[in-house]
Amino acid sequence: MQATNSIRNILYALHTNQLSAAGFVQGLLNSKEPHHHTRCESLLRNAGNICSLFYHQESHESVSKWAIRTATKIMCREVTDLSHEQHELHFKASTAMVKQLKGQFMEKICFYIRMHIQQTSL
Repeated sequence: MQATNSIRNILYALHTNQLSAAGFVQGLLNSKEPHHHTRCESLLRNAGNICSLFYHQESHESVSKWAIRTATKIMCREVTDLSHEQHELHFKASTAMVKQLKGQFMEKICFYIRMHIQQTSL
């Protein structure tokens, strides 16, 4: 019963303030108010769980598409970052041929991606 009343109160507040749930989340994430910081951290900490809840609803197709687009962007950014000279994967050229991408280069890039994934998942 308590959860139902809390949800009703939150929905009423969103409606009264003409805010969608997405608008509320965006406002919270962009807020500079010090007292919003704790709730923002909580939201970010629970983002994976929230996405999982959406996935298990009828809207899971749109959530899956979003997740795949997001993961693709992140991996593309990682591959671009790994191509910088400090990672020793730079060809010192503007293009690369397929034979240059085979063998040791692909092994190195896989190693760096695995290493980065392990670091970000800690």
